[in-house]
Amino acid sequence: MENKTAVTDLIPKGLGFYWFVFFSVSALIALLEFAWLNEALLCEKLWLVSIPALDVTSRSGFLAWLVSLLFLLNAAVALANFRLGRKYDDPNSRVAAWFWMAAAMLFLSLDSQVSVRPTLCELFVIAGSTALNGHLYVTVSYVFFLGLIGTRILPDLARDFPALSLFLLATVCSASGTVIELFPATGKLVASISLDYAIVLYTGLKSWAVLLCLLACTLFARRQVFRDPEVVQQWFAKIWKQTPVVIVPAANIATESQSDKKTSVEKPAAHPDPMTDGGEQKVKARSTADGGRPLVTKPDENDDSENKDEDFDLSALL
Repeated sequence: MENKTAVTDLIPKGLGFYWFVFFSVSALIALLEFAWLNEALLCEKLWLVSIPALDVTSRSGFLAWLVSLLFLLNAAVALANFRLGRKYDDPNSRVAAWFWMAAAMLFLSLDSQVSVRPTLCELFVIAGSTALNGHLYVTVSYVFFLGLIGTRILPDLARDFPALSLFLLATVCSASGTVIELFPATGKLVASISLDYAIVLYTGLKSWAVLLCLLACTLFARRQVFRDPEVVQQWFAKIWKQTPVVIVPAANIATESQSDKKTSVEKPAAHPDPMTDGGEQKVKARSTADGGRPLVTKPDENDDSENKDEDFDLSALL
């Protein structure tokens, strides 16, 4: 039986892989923030004026690109949950909410690079808003729409306890980062904490919120896949136009291999037909030393005995 790798074999079943991803990305976020705090020391040792790629407040920095990538992956996983929910056709699932979740994550991914949020703040200022230069209304709008989507997908995540725990933790990190973002702008928190540390704390909490949300959605997608692996395998085969791999238990594979061996032993070997290739063949008897077995030979192209006999007969008639 030909061994083929199913799509479900590529998905980690244990939680160890997800913990490894969390700690690896968290260490990378902490390293970028530590490098930004010590940018002056790095510039002095490297003989540079500044390192813009390490700026955590810039949209062209490494941290902004990392968060944008996490948002994009979150959108892809949310879209996968939407497609899986439609495939199972579960009446208790909030399928449409996952579509809006994917759209929101894609918008936030673009926002982290295209500066949509500052543009909205300027529009609010033009409209006459003076609260934090329009920043307050934009933040409230983001919180309202993201909170509405989060409450819609929360019943689905409640089916998987690790996914639900990570999503709630992501909500706490996002809310805490939003509060820290607003307070330094009003000057109330600057007196008790340095502005640089407030920025590091804000960017760290926001980044960890996106990472935790990604892991929560991924764990729920893993649950959806292993809910019925054969259906998912057939669905992927239909998308990629491949023959679906049927998942067979190991006991059935052993039984099939034994039956194949029996049939291969019982099946007689096929003998070649001496009259093949569409041409005449002459069968000559072997000598007694060969046991008198018939020998199959092809006609000799240079043998003109039959032609000679025909010429002899014609000459005799004349």
